[in-house]
Amino acid sequence: LNCDKMPLNYTLKVAFPDKRIHALRARHNRLKKFA
Repeated sequence: LNCDKMPLNYTLKVAFPDKRIHALRARHNRLKKFA
């Protein structure tokens, strides 16, 4: 996923079912805290 050019929420909505968005966003935020 190219999160630099596209908003994260939009990218996830296009690429994944809604049920996965929450888990992926949580993982993304967790990784971003340590980045």
